[in-house]
Amino acid sequence: QTDQVQQAIDDCLQVLKMNRFHYAAMVGLGHCYMELGDLVKSLYWFRQALDVYPDLEPIRVQVSRLEKAIQGS
Repeated sequence: QTDQVQQAIDDCLQVLKMNRFHYAAMVGLGHCYMELGDLVKSLYWFRQALDVYPDLEPIRVQVSRLEKAIQGS
């Protein structure tokens, strides 16, 4: 499963090379890194997505949860 997540990360990064404003790829990276347990990278990519598309309310909620989880660790 880790190989599939890494492949998804590679795919999202490739998309971002073609279009640096592709918020769905940023959200995808956030989910991938969360799956791998890297909350800091996950938070980074979710925040990047919100910078591009601020109306992503579910991602805003996820950012809040991640911030609390990171502060609590």
